[in-house]
Amino acid sequence: MKRCRFELLAIWLVGALVFALCLPPAPVAAQSTALLRFHPQPLSVEEGQSFRVEVRVSSVEGLYGAQLFVNFNPLVLQVQSVELGPFLSPQGMSGAEYNNAAGTLDMRIAQVWPSQPVSGSGTLATITFRALAPGSSVLDFVDRSAALKTLLCDRDGNELPAVVQDGVATAYGVSRLELVPASESLVAGEALTYTARIYDQDGRLLADVTSGTAFSISAGAGGAWVGATYTSEKAGTWQVTGRYTTAGGKALVGTATLEVAPAQPFAISLVPADGDLLVGESTTITATVTDRFGNRVADGTLVTFACTLGSFNGAATSQAPTANGIAIVAYTATAAGVDTITATAGTATAAAQVSVGQQAPGPEPGPGGGAYRVLVPLLFRG
Repeated sequence: MKRCRFELLAIWLVGALVFALCLPPAPVAAQSTALLRFHPQPLSVEEGQSFRVEVRVSSVEGLYGAQLFVNFNPLVLQVQSVELGPFLSPQGMSGAEYNNAAGTLDMRIAQVWPSQPVSGSGTLATITFRALAPGSSVLDFVDRSAALKTLLCDRDGNELPAVVQDGVATAYGVSRLELVPASESLVAGEALTYTARIYDQDGRLLADVTSGTAFSISAGAGGAWVGATYTSEKAGTWQVTGRYTTAGGKALVGTATLEVAPAQPFAISLVPADGDLLVGESTTITATVTDRFGNRVADGTLVTFACTLGSFNGAATSQAPTANGIAIVAYTATAAGVDTITATAGTATAAAQVSVGQQAPGPEPGPGGGAYRVLVPLLFRG
């Protein structure tokens, strides 16, 4: 019969155990087979992250102590601490030794008299590990020697029937943060919702981390963020940035490109090149067309010009496409009076009035036969 050994416990504990061993043995009864295992399982953690693993026992009868020997991969995991679990008496004593270079952990747990043996299921110990590097580590219950075996013991130090279930912990390295969509086009005023995802060193998708990602966009883009949703404002090509800090403390940055086009025409500014005209003279009329955000409209937007007294190359109306939001036409004053010039693009319109003066009849030729020209002031109203 295998028996528990508690060399690592304090000397006074040994005395208490000897006293306990002197008690009459309890009546022998058929016992169920206990299960010794790690919880939770399986485990997947991030490189650099600290995590807790419980050593649990199930369906045990008459448990008074245990000696547990565990191996792990020292290239992947490191033990940080070991705590006594609540299943055995709070006055119970434990000894734990771990060697992170060798990847070994030895634990001895025992009740202290007058505590009684316990039955049922619960946590014997909690181990805190830290994931050192990407990889996989088996959490393996082992026997160190013929005399040092992983055992559950009764009050007399005899082995209780049990089976062990090894565990596994996998550490992954987070290599990048990806924003989706990576490239998109919007019309000013439209909204777009982004998704943020993290990937491991092998390019495998690990998790959607949208809720934990802080989003921003290039200065000058305007607009507004609500969580991961951006409502656009200024036209241009902008960089969207996402920032996320992993559970292991690694700071990741992901970027995406957003192209914002101007919205539909909303306002027109109508300006003549000259401040006064006489019948027969010409000038240029400039229409600057913007959307409701102040963006100049897309190139090629047609602007329709109309007048009542003058002409545009001989016609009362003319169309011109925009370039950088500006459309220009040539206007000729053909009759004296107040001419109303209008410009229309989509639903946007603007009007201006131009006063055209009649060229006054010249006086008798002056000395040398020269003629005199009288200018009538032009009034422009916008």
